[in-house]
Amino acid sequence: KDVLSFYAVWSGFVSRLSFGWADQYNPNEAETRYQRRAIEKENKKYRDAEKRRYVEQVRSLVEFCKKRDKRMIGIKKKKQELKLKQEKERLLALEKRKEIRRKAREESARHFEMEMALREKEERESGQKVFRLADEADTDDCVQVENTESENESSVKEPQIWRCEACAKSFKSSKQLSNHERSKKHKEAVKRLRKQMV
Repeated sequence: KDVLSFYAVWSGFVSRLSFGWADQYNPNEAETRYQRRAIEKENKKYRDAEKRRYVEQVRSLVEFCKKRDKRMIGIKKKKQELKLKQEKERLLALEKRKEIRRKAREESARHFEMEMALREKEERESGQKVFRLADEADTDDCVQVENTESENESSVKEPQIWRCEACAKSFKSSKQLSNHERSKKHKEAVKRLRKQMV
């Protein structure tokens, strides 16, 4: 820390000398005040130029020593090692995040495949597929239709029919009839029928 402070101070070196020896003209030889002002203005240019040259020499010397100072070489080396370490840690963290995302995608795909395989197995075992269809006569109700795959395709079973006398409708399954009986239209039809019977 002291080494860095030392070089920081001297790298910004500015001289407080007047550099009067750089004057090219003597103001006391001026005959008028206008000549004196012109001489002082000209001498200031020479002083400023000499000051810049001197400051640049000192800063060049500081830079020369700084490059060959073993303490500064060690500090620079440590900074480079720290930078390389941080870059390596950043790359490792990036690789780790990529690996986590890759595993998550693979796990999601595996779960999806297992779920689809299980669903297909259940459908093969039960031989039933359930579809939700909109009832053309009653949009409030959902109908479940069971498709049964018969092992013997040549033998065809007689279709059973379930009927609602209140609504004068026929249904292909008991579930379809149950759904209908829970509907608002069916309940209203039953109420009207009861009123007619009374």
